[in-house]
Amino acid sequence: MSWNKTILILILLFAGCSIKQPQSRSCCPKLFEGEDRYIMSALYLRQIGDYQDSTNLFHTLYDKTKRVEYKIEEIKNLIVLKDFKKAQNEALALLKEYPNSLELLRITSYLYLLQKDLKNAKKYMLKAIKLSKSPQDYEFLASIYMSEKKYDLALKYYQSAYAIKKSDEIVDKMATIMFLYLNKKSEAISYLETHSRIFGCSKVVCLKLASFYAAINDINSLLNVYQRLYKRYQDDVFGIKIVQIYIYQKKYEDAISFLEKNRLNDELLLELYELTKEYKKASKLALSLYQKSKKLDFLAKSAMFEFESSKVKDKKLLKDVSNKLEKVLKKDKNAIYLNYLGYLYIDYDLDIDRGIKLIKDALKQEPNSPYYLDSLAWGYYKKQKCKEAYKIIKRVVKKLGLNDKEVKFHYEKIKECLKRGKN
Repeated sequence: MSWNKTILILILLFAGCSIKQPQSRSCCPKLFEGEDRYIMSALYLRQIGDYQDSTNLFHTLYDKTKRVEYKIEEIKNLIVLKDFKKAQNEALALLKEYPNSLELLRITSYLYLLQKDLKNAKKYMLKAIKLSKSPQDYEFLASIYMSEKKYDLALKYYQSAYAIKKSDEIVDKMATIMFLYLNKKSEAISYLETHSRIFGCSKVVCLKLASFYAAINDINSLLNVYQRLYKRYQDDVFGIKIVQIYIYQKKYEDAISFLEKNRLNDELLLELYELTKEYKKASKLALSLYQKSKKLDFLAKSAMFEFESSKVKDKKLLKDVSNKLEKVLKKDKNAIYLNYLGYLYIDYDLDIDRGIKLIKDALKQEPNSPYYLDSLAWGYYKKQKCKEAYKIIKRVVKKLGLNDKEVKFHYEKIKECLKRGKN
């Protein structure tokens, strides 16, 4: 024992009347002088982790008083010290004198469980249950049957616990046994749904429900669960799950509506605007994201969506879009932006040579992209280099076919160019 602890115990043992007697002594009078100080010392030593010295003091207290509570505290300390055999012997000896002590029965059951003697662990817990009908005792017994893979019996005792205490944790365990081990999937879901409707959609219960609905691919019920969770907790994680389910169901408008209302993830909303070709909204949102984050990617997207959403492609629009993309390309040579601006320069005859250069830069990054090759072929066509254009557009058609309207248009125009005898 360290010097500081020795000093403290001496102070507690010999402090005399300076330490007040606990009020509980009105029912349980002291049996020897200094009993309270021994108790305080034993409890303090336990608090600071000195279980051996605490055990010794509780042993002394029991020897002097024969009070069962001191022996029980001694046994608890022995369990922490992993001296299970001694703790068990002490508990069994004490049970002969106090056969109806709930605490002793529980401790004895626990000790047998620690030593993997499940038969005796169940025996003593069943005795405790007859005296107490405590939900914790039913749960303990159920856990023993679970370790033995006796799932029917485990469920029986969890149900007994649940009948007394309607807790999230107990219904979760019941449902898990039914769903995973007893093939009672509908019953498991019914228990969880009923509990959640009565007591609320807690995370424990409703996340288990969600896992079950996902397992049986009941997407509508899964959506309903996450809607209830989001309504209760306003947690973005649950909101995003709702959006993901809408996307899985291809209910893009519902996903967009939900995100617009709750503003959980504007980047995801931007992707959905692009997917549904809501380019006007996409351009506005991308510009807002750029202003907040200063990420050039959003500025580029805002420019492209602005162009796609405009019915009239006038000079003012072309200048605005090209200026924004040029600004982006000074710092970010993204192949998509290179091709987009290059094609814009070519298709609208703004700067064909600049457009071809930009597209060639894009092809350095993705040399086999049929879309970039199509842009390059169109650039050569605009320069009346029809043989070069035709050579490239044939590669595009080989990869994409003629189902793409724009590719088909370019292919036919380039063939006409060749027939006219251009280079």
